[in-house]
Amino acid sequence: LGLLGQILIQIIKANGCRAFGFDISQSKCDLAITNGAYFAQTASKSNFEEEVGLLTNGFGCDSVIITTGTSSNDPILLAGNIARDKAKVIDIGITKMDLPWDLYYHKELDFRFSRSYGPGRYDPVYEEKGVDYPIGYVRWTEQRNMMSVLQLLKDGAINFSKLITHEYNF
Repeated sequence: LGLLGQILIQIIKANGCRAFGFDISQSKCDLAITNGAYFAQTASKSNFEEEVGLLTNGFGCDSVIITTGTSSNDPILLAGNIARDKAKVIDIGITKMDLPWDLYYHKELDFRFSRSYGPGRYDPVYEEKGVDYPIGYVRWTEQRNMMSVLQLLKDGAINFSKLITHEYNF
C-alpha cells in the first residue's frame, strides 16, 4: 500500500468496486481505509482466505493486483489464496515469483504482468511519433489511461492530497 497501492485503491473504488489492501505497515493500512479501501490489514500472514471469503460471499477476489517490491514470495501466495476460481492476478510491482503450481493450477488463475502506463509504453511509433492504437483494438493505451486518471481527478473521484507527505522548495 505504497504510492501505487494507495492510488489503485482510489481508482478501484471510483470504478464501483471494493478494494482490499495488505501491507506490512499499519499506518499504510490506515491510510488505505481513509482513501476508500473496504478492507485493509497488515500482512502478518499469507492466508487471508477466511477474511476475504466473508467479504466476498465465499467467492474470493475477482482480480488481485500486486504492487509490492519484495524478495519474498508471500505476495504471490496471498494473491493465490484470496483469488476466486479463474481470477486474474496481475503483477505491477517487483516481487519474487515462485508460483505454487497446485494453488494456481487448481484455481486456473490467469497470471499477468503489466507494463508501466499501459499499451504503447516502449513502442517508439506510439511514444515518439504519437501514433495511437485504434480504440477498437486497444481500449486502454498509455494516453487513455492518463486521460482517465485526469478525469477522475477533475470529478473528485480520486484525491492525491492525502498522499503528499513532504513539500520541498526548488
